[in-house]
Amino acid sequence: MRGHLDALAINLGGSPGPFSSDSFMADPSRAAFHALHPIGEVYPRIETAVASADPAVNDALRASLEALQARVEAGAVSTGDVSAELNAARQAVDAAQRVTLGAGASDDAALGAAIAASLIRLSADEYDAAMVDGNVELVVELQDAYAFLDVAHMDIFRGPTYMEYAPDQQSRYDAAFNAFYAVYDNRNDPAESTAMALALSEDLASTFARGEGAMDSGPGDMMDGMDADPMMSSEQLSSGFEGSAERINNIRTLLEVARAEYMGGNSLQAGELVREAYLNEFEFVEADLDSAGQPLLRQSIETTLNETLISEVRRNSPDVPQTIERVMAQLSLAETALMEAAANPGMMEGGDMMEGEDMMEGEDMMATEPPAAPVPPTAPETERPGGGCLIATAAYGTEMAAEVQALREVRDSALLSTGAGAAFMSAFNEVYYSFSPTVADWERKSPELRAAIRAIITPMVASLSIMSAAEPGSELDVAALGALVIALNAGLYVGAPAAIAWRLRR
Repeated sequence: MRGHLDALAINLGGSPGPFSSDSFMADPSRAAFHALHPIGEVYPRIETAVASADPAVNDALRASLEALQARVEAGAVSTGDVSAELNAARQAVDAAQRVTLGAGASDDAALGAAIAASLIRLSADEYDAAMVDGNVELVVELQDAYAFLDVAHMDIFRGPTYMEYAPDQQSRYDAAFNAFYAVYDNRNDPAESTAMALALSEDLASTFARGEGAMDSGPGDMMDGMDADPMMSSEQLSSGFEGSAERINNIRTLLEVARAEYMGGNSLQAGELVREAYLNEFEFVEADLDSAGQPLLRQSIETTLNETLISEVRRNSPDVPQTIERVMAQLSLAETALMEAAANPGMMEGGDMMEGEDMMEGEDMMATEPPAAPVPPTAPETERPGGGCLIATAAYGTEMAAEVQALREVRDSALLSTGAGAAFMSAFNEVYYSFSPTVADWERKSPELRAAIRAIITPMVASLSIMSAAEPGSELDVAALGALVIALNAGLYVGAPAAIAWRLRR
């Protein structure tokens, strides 16, 4: 949140600190994005934690962020125009930190190092999102990368606990941060900043580890601890999911207009509309998709929308209309998952909101073996149309079973990467989700049925592994391998039983 406030100020003429206004690409017109993100994206994630600690502080935080956004949108062009609102917002953020973390990073070098490490990784992620084919395509994301890195460097690392670092550590870390700024200034390959972020965060962890796993499982901070699993109420969850579903409709509208502009020869306007769809809408959907159990689908949409489509528009590729269709199909799956989560918010309150994946850290999901015990009646938390493989999840006992994860991987990495595959999944879901919830309910009530279905679908799950050989985005690969899988399953489930029946009759 502080990073967004700093970025807002820099766009309105504030000091950029250790980097330049030119490299930051400062422009007053971009201030509105950074005024929107604190209240629209970050605040909803920490609201419950702050309100639980001190309702008055939470009210003041929300009011100050709303006032700042309103002032910027009213036409602010300099820091002087928003000085009162910006100062109030900064003070409210400080108060929120105090009531949730105490003094927090200001007096605790180990906690400060943990927060800095998180911000460094987040900064590298933002830089990666900003760069497409070696060019800055999303300036606001580049500005976030600079701002988050600067908060980690100047506000935290070089803050009150700076003197707790040994002189050689001070020099080493300062040099590492300066190298980061240089990567961003020179617009180097994002892979370089990602590798640097990993190395620097691990270095900080080794310097200030407070016991085994302290950097990952400490009290948390305004970005990690409260953001990862805030235990929101059913009403808050439902409202958030419905709001994200509405944003998906906005994205559809923007993409329809972008397609019309592109087909009419106006690729520049089409590109702006695609960027608007990503920055103004999809960024605010991402967290809810993760919470609804759809991190892979979220990642697939993000990559297609923010990288593939933008790159194709810039190159005037003939594939743009097809790619837009692919995004549309993915958005339909996302909308279905969000509306199901909104209708059943109670299933999201059990603490497993991320299927094992931390919202900010992007940890890999860990597939686990299904439990031997019967699935309890509360298992519906893993059943979400548009993403949950309902019948397989009930059969194997957990959505994290290796077989269920394999099905999801085939869907998200192979099928949804092509227009034909995405269209197939959209049509398939209409049929599949008309009966699968009922079958899954039967399975939960009958261990015998669950075992039988597991035995029946295991060969099919194994055959679908063939699809993993498809090159992502290759229509030919998906069509050819898909036909092979269909033929194998037709032979297995239709041909073989028919042949056996024929032999028995003879």
